[in-house]
Amino acid sequence: MYWQISIMAVATALFAAVLSYAIARRYGWKPALVPPVLALVASIGMLWQSQGMGFRDGFGLIATATAFSAPTLLGALIGILIARARRA
Repeated sequence: MYWQISIMAVATALFAAVLSYAIARRYGWKPALVPPVLALVASIGMLWQSQGMGFRDGFGLIATATAFSAPTLLGALIGILIARARRA
């Protein structure tokens, strides 16, 4: 079971890296931040609805959402950094 989740996380990170690399090369690094931010917002929204969390549980909600969207965030960061390194 864990190897399937690991494969999905790696595939998600690679997809986010390629997408962010392409966006960063063409439009710059600021627009390349849109996919990871949207992934984080979507994770927060899904967790908020499914667990019925309120504003008092905000830090736990953000921490859990960041853990779920970590492959996307890391992949996007890697893609942006590679694009910036190649541009220089």
